[in-house]
Amino acid sequence: MKHGRQKGTNGMTKEELKTIEQKVLWELENCPMTRDNDRHLVTMVYMDFYNMTNETPFVDVMLSRLPNYETIGRCRRKIQETREDLRGSNKSETARMSSQEAYLEYATEE
Repeated sequence: MKHGRQKGTNGMTKEELKTIEQKVLWELENCPMTRDNDRHLVTMVYMDFYNMTNETPFVDVMLSRLPNYETIGRCRRKIQETREDLRGSNKSETARMSSQEAYLEYATEE
């Protein structure tokens, strides 16, 4: 590792991950609809913090140094574990739990 940087998810440093977490926290606090929908959350993070617009070509998005969709989702889950006020609606939380249970069953099948 160069310059003593500790790498985390997707080759990111802990500092970069904390910065993404701060951006996700801002979106969850200021745009309640992002609490229920990761696609909306990712879109808002990209648009508000990375100057993406509806007209940004897909290839430009893919080639830029944006945080990964999964990284943003993990940051949301981490925040929502401790901040009940930023959790999604009961309906979306129930759907997430159901999807997680189905995935766990699928993942442990032989």
